[in-house]
Amino acid sequence: MSSQLDRAVSWAGLAAIVLGVLLPQSAIAGGAEAVPTFQSIGLTVPYQEAGDAGRSCTVRHRKKGEDSWRGGHPLFNDTEGREFRGSLVLLASDTAYEVELTVAGRQSHAVARIEAQTWPEDPPIAETLWVEPGVQKKPLTIARSGSPAGYLLYSARPGREKETVIDVEGNEDSNVTISADYVIVRGLVLRSARTHAVEVQRGHHIVIERCQITGWGRPGGKEQWDLDAGVYARQRRDPIAQIIVQDNAIGPPRGCANPWKEGHPLGPQAISFVETDGNHVIRYNKFTSDDAHRYNDVIGGGWNSGPKGAPHRDSDIYGNLVSHANDDAIEAEGQNINVRIWGNKTEHTFVGLALAPTIKGPCYVFRNVITAYEGVAFKLGEGDRKGHGALYLYHNTIHSPRPRTEAYAGWGGKGLFKHLTTRNNILNVNGYMLSDKRQEPTNSYDYDLMNALDPERFMKWGDDRLRLKAAQERLGFWKHGVAGDPCFADPAKGDFTLRKESPAIDRGVRLPGFNDGFRGAAPDIGPLELGDEPPAYGPRRVTPRRAGERQPMR
Repeated sequence: MSSQLDRAVSWAGLAAIVLGVLLPQSAIAGGAEAVPTFQSIGLTVPYQEAGDAGRSCTVRHRKKGEDSWRGGHPLFNDTEGREFRGSLVLLASDTAYEVELTVAGRQSHAVARIEAQTWPEDPPIAETLWVEPGVQKKPLTIARSGSPAGYLLYSARPGREKETVIDVEGNEDSNVTISADYVIVRGLVLRSARTHAVEVQRGHHIVIERCQITGWGRPGGKEQWDLDAGVYARQRRDPIAQIIVQDNAIGPPRGCANPWKEGHPLGPQAISFVETDGNHVIRYNKFTSDDAHRYNDVIGGGWNSGPKGAPHRDSDIYGNLVSHANDDAIEAEGQNINVRIWGNKTEHTFVGLALAPTIKGPCYVFRNVITAYEGVAFKLGEGDRKGHGALYLYHNTIHSPRPRTEAYAGWGGKGLFKHLTTRNNILNVNGYMLSDKRQEPTNSYDYDLMNALDPERFMKWGDDRLRLKAAQERLGFWKHGVAGDPCFADPAKGDFTLRKESPAIDRGVRLPGFNDGFRGAAPDIGPLELGDEPPAYGPRRVTPRRAGERQPMR
């Protein structure tokens, strides 16, 4: 069964490939497509004219039944692919939205309205199959499907979760295997799988929640066992889409990835998705380990320059605590079509977020805290291989007193990256704020707060080293940038809230859909407004009935 139907729908000169059965909640209206998750809607608006760089597409939205509209982020114009793409973010779950898209050309424009329903927090349950307390030595195999009208729930009994254990003692490849649709696995303790703790072999609408997963995988490192994962999905013949991984504690694995000094790290991961159809959500998990059991990447998969990559498209990664990677905390590489990564904290890694390449985009990375890394916060590049999709970095905090660590850097492949926009980020770095050996003019840097702990290493542009004033005068970068100490409350204890004397306060720029709830004269730079409480990362103590109740995201 294909995830795409080979037919087109035309509307006012626009055309679209319509996503079919794997995205049953998609809203299609005359060529404009909306693909929802809990708190986001990915939008695609194809058009027929080639190379019309003069076109633009703006968006606004409202909850169905309301009178007032809210503006959204303008869509990215992919002139090679002949379509606009973009996302609405920080929406309410289980809510119907009306979306208005306006496509403007040099001499004409077209308007379309479509509707989309975000996902419910509590899908209907058709049947509960209890996993009884005790230690089981054989894996749980799930091959029976639920339906949109009712999921099949495989669950520990309430209050007995810690006693409900599947420990295969390394004698079985997995603790749980899934070849089914509309299923939920909840509240299990999964230990000592030989390869992957949970393996999704095929299926869609699969939920893994409130589980404790440890001790999976082969040795890694020089043994070259790579990508063994707490949750693993590789699409081969049968489609895989819409996997939700939420409120789990995953780690440590059995093995350990090798360090970079021995070559590219190889070893276990918490999440490995390989060439799936996407539309996944990874949220509110604790992905941690220790120095004896370090990951290759924590969240990742493959293939980086493949036809899909990971997580591929229309996917969200948020609210997670991510640590102990010898390579990337979060590797989102490949197509990255309407991929949103926000509200995560990463620490004790080599790279914070790897986004090399973002072949089509757009990819939105916002309100994350990246700290205690050894290399670069945002790994960019490899655009020579496949393409140059849009990448937006908004309201992140990067904190690294470690010498020669970098913020934005073209480390991948030949280092070429295009269509990058940075706004309202705090860069507290003892190394280059930007390292771009290819001197790419399509990128835009502004409204960031920069504290150069090593003033001689502010920016590398080709072979030149520049300071902020030279970057502003020669290149037009950071015309509204702010230099100075961000005045965090207590970074040594992980508190990156702002003190009242911070130069970040009211110095940001308005970004529709991303900082609508700011206080004061203008948005504050960084993930949090002055007065916000430090966010909590990882599993929710009590799962909210609606998204967004716990963590303020403005």
